[in-house]
Amino acid sequence: MTASRILFIDTAVSDIGVLLGNLQPDAEAVLLDGTRPAPEQMETVMRDRRGLREVHIMAHGEPGEVWFAAGRLSADTLEGHAAALASLGRALCGGGVHLWSCRTGRGSEGKAFLAAFSKIVGAPVMAATYLASDAATM
Repeated sequence: MTASRILFIDTAVSDIGVLLGNLQPDAEAVLLDGTRPAPEQMETVMRDRRGLREVHIMAHGEPGEVWFAAGRLSADTLEGHAAALASLGRALCGGGVHLWSCRTGRGSEGKAFLAAFSKIVGAPVMAATYLASDAATM
């Protein structure tokens, strides 16, 4: 089966083995390391991809930010990574980007970040407004 979803997992996330062990058959996981900016790593993977339903990104975060081992992505840094992030939108076929990072979508900072990210990607971008690892709130 060809993957219709891709999951980028930052290596700073705990329990990666559990995540990989529970991956759905139509999903592909890619680990993001701390040696290069995460958007550049994603662009390399997405270069020739098309027809994905969803892109998922799992990392740490705060309102309006996603924290990767290789640096933060925020409203201040989005434009600098715009070309790389646009590759996510080009690979999608009617789907969206899901940010699994704690509180990234919360408050006015979160909403502004998601709007800017969505504009760059050209697709809907959704994010957690709570502790993403808190199963009781999911």
